[in-house]
Amino acid sequence: MRIIGRIILILGGIIALLWVSAIIMVVYNSIQLSIYGADVYSTASTNVSSGPKNITVYVPVMLDGNGEIMKMYESPNIIGNLTASVIDSEYGKALKVSGTGGQIEIKEARSHVKNNSTFNFSISMSTLQNKLGQRFDLNRNTIDTAITIDEKKRQWDFNISTWVYSDNEIEDFSFSFKRFGSSSSLELKMHNDTQKLIVEWQVVNLTSRVILWDY
Repeated sequence: MRIIGRIILILGGIIALLWVSAIIMVVYNSIQLSIYGADVYSTASTNVSSGPKNITVYVPVMLDGNGEIMKMYESPNIIGNLTASVIDSEYGKALKVSGTGGQIEIKEARSHVKNNSTFNFSISMSTLQNKLGQRFDLNRNTIDTAITIDEKKRQWDFNISTWVYSDNEIEDFSFSFKRFGSSSSLELKMHNDTQKLIVEWQVVNLTSRVILWDY
């Protein structure tokens, strides 16, 4: 009985030590992010197919924590017969895309920040906004739709709405945004893979998913 008791005590000590080690690692990672920072980067993608006719569309852009357009929009990668430029529209900053069709891929170089600012950004012409200069936090009232939280998968899902303009009917249109950090990522994409656009300003809905792998 004494041997069994000692074994139980030893096992209990090991389990307690593992729990303490796990807590120390979480605290350590938080301190590391707070003091030394994290690597973050963003991507944005727009796809347009209009056949032989020329079209012009205005799509939202990613803004940094100060409400300024991210520098990645200065050098878009364009495939196909399209041009792209950032403009001021009646609903805010927009990427003006003109041509007959193609794909625009915009990628931000990986940058090091002083804190884990994965969510320190916003989307122009949309319901996804942050307070300028502050970290975007899903626990605050920064979006106007409900958040679905799945603790087992460590992910949060919610929907946002954006304004998009088209000067022609377009059969095949899509756009998306992604943001990556050291301990989380966020993806915003259309409910369907593609969507038709009509001739005017219109609302396009995006599904958003935040995945957390260390918090």
